Amino acid sequence: MMKQKREHAANKGAKAPGDTEHEFLVLFPWQPTVTPNPHIAIASDDKIYVADVESDMNGGTLFVTRATRSGDIDLTFRLTQYVEIGFARVLGFLPRDEGSFLVAVTNGVNIIQDAALLDVALVCFTESGELDPTFGEGGMIVHRIPLPESSRASAPSEEASEVAEGGQASGSGSAIAAAEDGSFYCLLGFPDGPFYALIRLQADGRLDTTFNGTGFVTDGEGWGSKRWGASSIVVAADGRVTVVGLIYDVQAIPRRRLAVWRFAPDGSMDRSFGDEGYAFFDADAADVNPETLYQTHFTYAAGLPDDGVVICGYLITRSEDQYQSFGMLASLDASGKPLETFNRGKFLLLSVSERDYQTDFRGGLGVQDDGMFVVGGGVLNSPVTDAELLVARFQPSGILDSTFANGGMKRFKAYGTTVNYMSNLLIDSNGKILVAAAAGPESNPSSMVSFVFQLSGG
Repeated sequence: MMKQKREHAANKGAKAPGDTEHEFLVLFPWQPTVTPNPHIAIASDDKIYVADVESDMNGGTLFVTRATRSGDIDLTFRLTQYVEIGFARVLGFLPRDEGSFLVAVTNGVNIIQDAALLDVALVCFTESGELDPTFGEGGMIVHRIPLPESSRASAPSEEASEVAEGGQASGSGSAIAAAEDGSFYCLLGFPDGPFYALIRLQADGRLDTTFNGTGFVTDGEGWGSKRWGASSIVVAADGRVTVVGLIYDVQAIPRRRLAVWRFAPDGSMDRSFGDEGYAFFDADAADVNPETLYQTHFTYAAGLPDDGVVICGYLITRSEDQYQSFGMLASLDASGKPLETFNRGKFLLLSVSERDYQTDFRGGLGVQDDGMFVVGGGVLNSPVTDAELLVARFQPSGILDSTFANGGMKRFKAYGTTVNYMSNLLIDSNGKILVAAAAGPESNPSSMVSFVFQLSGG
C-alpha cells in the first residue's frame, strides 16, 4: 500500500466534533475497472485494516493491508497479502481470537451445473497477515446456498458447502455480524432482490445446522410474483436476527414496500415481532404522498440497547419531471413499531438546502455510546462531476446534533477530487468516526482510488 497524507487544522489544535483528524490515500496495486469499494475494520486503537477486491472476468484478487490511523504502513503485517479468489466484492470483516480476522467475499448469484446459488468465501488471516492454516483448507472456506426455487432448496448442509475456490458471476452481498456465543451470520443477496439467504456459521466457519436444520434460510421467487431484497442484519444479545430490506409483491397494494423481519435463534420466524415476524412500511411511514413516491431503500441497520433497531437509507420522490432524493432514518422498537420518541413516530427525511442537490444515506450507520446516531452517505449535484461525502449526527429524538460539524452535518471531499462515494462507516471504542470512500477527478472507475478518513466524535 502507498499513501499520501493530508494535514488538517484539527491535527494542530482542538478537535471539535466532526473535524477531520486523518485522511490518507490507499493505492491498491491495480488499475480499477470498476469503482473501488474499500472496506475497513478496526484492528486496535491506533490501527485499521483496509480490504478490496480487484475484479475481472475471471473472478478477483483480494487485497488486505493494515495501517496506522494516519496511513503509515504497519510493517509487522505482511505487506503484499494477495489472495487469488473467484469472488468479486468484499462483504465485511469479522475479528477473531488472538488477533486473527475473517474477510467475507461474495459474488452474489453463481451458476454451477445449471443450479443458481448464492455464495460467500470466508478468508481467515492471522494477526501477522498470513492465511490461517487452521481455518478450512489453507485459510479459506466457501459456502454455496441453493436458492428457494432450486430443486436443491432442501439440500443438507454438507452439500451446500465446500472447501475450494469460487466460481465466476456478478453481484454483491450485504452484511456479516457476530453472535455472542462465537457463531456469526452472513447475509447474501441484493438490495432489490429477488432473493436472499441468511446463513449462520460456527466459529470455525462451518454451517451451524441448529439454525433451521440446514444452517441457512432463504426466501424469494426469482423473477416471479414475490421478490425479497435484503440489505443489512442486526444480531441481538439473545441471538435473534433482524433483517432489513424490501418486498415486491405483485398481489399487494402497494406492490413495493420497505420490510423488516426477525428470526429466532433456531431460524424460525420471531412471531413477537411485527405481524407474525414481519413489519412493512409504505409512503405513510415517511409522511410522503404515495403518488409522488418514486423509490426507497433501507441500506444499513444498527442495534439499540432495548433490542430495537435504527435503520438508514434513502427515499426519492417524483413530481412531473422533478426528482428529489432524501437521506432517510428510522428508529424501531423491539416489536418492529416506529418509536414515538423519534421524529414523532415517522421516518426522518433529510435534504440539503441547495436546489437540485440530491442527498442519501447509503454509506453506513453507527450508534455512539451516548445514544447518538451517526449516518454516512452523500450529497450529489452531479454523480459524474460533483459528489460529496456526508456524515450527519442525530440525537435519539431525530434532531440534528448542532455540536457536530456544521449544524449536525459534515460535507467533505478527498483532497484533489470532485467525485466521492462512501463505502463504509465505523465508530471505534473511543468514539472516532472512520470512513472509507472511493474518490477521483471524475466518475470513471479507472480514475478513482480509495481514501480513508478519521473524524473526531467529540
